[in-house]
Amino acid sequence: MDDIEQQITQSEQLTDAQLTEELAAAVRQEREDLVRVLIHLGEFNHRELSDSKGYPSLFDYCTRTLGYSRSAAGRRIVAAKAARKYPSMLHMVKRAELHLSGAAMLAGHLTSENHRKLLRKASSQSQEAIAALESAAKAVPSLAEPLAREIAEIQAAAGVAGWARELAASE
Repeated sequence: MDDIEQQITQSEQLTDAQLTEELAAAVRQEREDLVRVLIHLGEFNHRELSDSKGYPSLFDYCTRTLGYSRSAAGRRIVAAKAARKYPSMLHMVKRAELHLSGAAMLAGHLTSENHRKLLRKASSQSQEAIAALESAAKAVPSLAEPLAREIAEIQAAAGVAGWARELAASE
């Protein structure tokens, strides 16, 4: 029996209370792992290692080598780049106060002046609520910042709905 089959069998034998506890522990671990991935992606990008490994971009490295889908790669890259500048995002992700989608949605709108307030408003909010915050943030032109422009380009390359339209509208 392989490891996955063994885990399935063990899961089937848990009581409801044990299963609930194990699921919560797995989700906590997943968040910690995501934070670690975002930190490493940010540093990998900072060192420009995708270039030295023969990839034209971090996005290509993430999709071709790490096996992420286009949208999963885009969200992680965008969040990693923003978190390098605003590390409080990582603390929020770890504490389940900000999900990856929300971090990626807000990343291009964060500035040194607004990041604390915008992240505080996004804390523990749904994707729909964060979309409303994102819309309000769009009223303040932040795409002139290099990070925001780069993020918009990654989002467009990832093909995530809405992101490509935002990039086209800003040109």
